[in-house]
Amino acid sequence: MNISFTLVILIFIGCTWQNKKSPILTLDKTSYDYGRIKQQDTLSNTIVVRNTGNDTLKIFKISATCHCLTPTIDKYEIAPLDSALLRVSIVSKNYTKGLYSEKIILESNSHELLTILNFKVNFTD
Repeated sequence: MNISFTLVILIFIGCTWQNKKSPILTLDKTSYDYGRIKQQDTLSNTIVVRNTGNDTLKIFKISATCHCLTPTIDKYEIAPLDSALLRVSIVSKNYTKGLYSEKIILESNSHELLTILNFKVNFTD
């Protein structure tokens, strides 16, 4: 009887674990080094944001640590196994030359609530 009860509990836990719905935000990489950019230049990049989970991924907020980074996304709700495009513009206008290490932060309902992308750029003359 003890073995049967244990087996039933393990099957129940296994079924509950497999049926749990959860979005998972996935990126190909989280660090970008753009090297040297002349002041007054603008650089753009597109990053694919994937939902590899089994529930709708909701992007609540996208923020940048510097006004030199401008992130925009084409959709804030991403179905399971679908993706969205995050476009990032880096504008060197009005910034002094030097090395900048900045971040874009995605707040979502993914298993990790915050996803951080790191950007390095060296503004030159």
